[in-house]
Amino acid sequence: MQQLWSDLNSRMTTATIIRLVSSIVLAFILWGFVTAAEDPETDRNYSNVPIEIEGLPDDLQLVGSLPNATVTLTAPESVIDEIQSDEVGAKLDLEDIDSPGNYSVPVLVIEPDNIWESSVEPPRLSIVVEQTIVKQFPLENEQSGQSDDSKQINSVTPEVSEVTVRGPSSVVDRVSRVVLPIDISEETGTYEADFTPIAQDADGQAIPEVEISPETVRASVEVTARGKSVAVITQLQGEPGQGYEVVDRTINPSTVLVDGPQGSLDDLVAVSTEPIDVSGATSTVSKRVRIVGLPEAVDVIEPADGTVVAVVQIRQRGVTQPLPGQHIEFVNVGPGLTAEANPAEVSVTVVASQEQLADLTAETISVQIDVGGLGPGVYKLEPEVILPPNMQYNSTDPVTVTVTIRQSPSTPTPSVATPEASPDSLF
Repeated sequence: MQQLWSDLNSRMTTATIIRLVSSIVLAFILWGFVTAAEDPETDRNYSNVPIEIEGLPDDLQLVGSLPNATVTLTAPESVIDEIQSDEVGAKLDLEDIDSPGNYSVPVLVIEPDNIWESSVEPPRLSIVVEQTIVKQFPLENEQSGQSDDSKQINSVTPEVSEVTVRGPSSVVDRVSRVVLPIDISEETGTYEADFTPIAQDADGQAIPEVEISPETVRASVEVTARGKSVAVITQLQGEPGQGYEVVDRTINPSTVLVDGPQGSLDDLVAVSTEPIDVSGATSTVSKRVRIVGLPEAVDVIEPADGTVVAVVQIRQRGVTQPLPGQHIEFVNVGPGLTAEANPAEVSVTVVASQEQLADLTAETISVQIDVGGLGPGVYKLEPEVILPPNMQYNSTDPVTVTVTIRQSPSTPTPSVATPEASPDSLF
């Protein structure tokens, strides 16, 4: 055996060894070249990677929040293509930190297998570590969400009356109270639900950096109607124009919702608008006005702006009087034509003062029908009533009459038909 080994050594000259090593190196180079050509090296960035914390003792807390990192991985394309974003991570290893203070620590990459290289941005972070403190706070109820002001929280009965707040000392020291937001916008009566407590500072700003235990609180909430609905009364100021009067007044809405001390609400029956000036008015007055004269500490909560629309109807003052037997006169009767009404008289209803009615004569009232442009035929037409000034026309009975237009007996029939205005039927 020794002889065989001796023979082999004698044959392995320096040149042989060099050739053997060169062959191996060339083989590796060729393998690497082929591999790189078929599966090239690839870089890929993974942004918005959350940075995790490891190793920090329970009695210490990181102050503030950490930014997200951007991780870059280098590997063969086939490896990179198989990596899911949730396989890439970043962390701070804080095992060596055992006391409060300011530290600069490296950001480490949590990388999948078969990665050649990795890097992270930012590579280091400056952090502040404080002592963890725990405080107890009573729960305070706070109405949240949208409400139509017609409901209020009558009572809230939570399963726990206080919560535990945990966090860095400087952050917990800022907590002034913990509120339980109660949203009643979609609720009526009594209901149960889970609510999330919120820590707030002295200015009412939320402090999300602390942990609250329990995270949710179940509570029973009683919702009741708020305030009292009362009628609105219109106040008027001044007098309408001479010969006119107020005949009606309407309010929209006709009732408003008010809220205040219960004793004041119990005594309140109606509320009034600010005065509406109708001085000299001869037509309807419409105006948006405020509710005024409310008892102390009582407010209008619906409508929210505390206003309503008042409409004051004004008409000419007088007596409604029917005037039967008013003869119908025709105007603009065409040449060679006659007109006849059926009935020949109508009843006219007017509104006027007693003095005007006393002075009314056949010459001061006229009922006319204009037949200008109409040829022979039968028509349904509406009379026009002409009255003296300051007397108001109301109606006629009947509203329309049958009018017959004929050729005069002494008038020869023309050889060419006269144009007519759509009669009901030709006579």
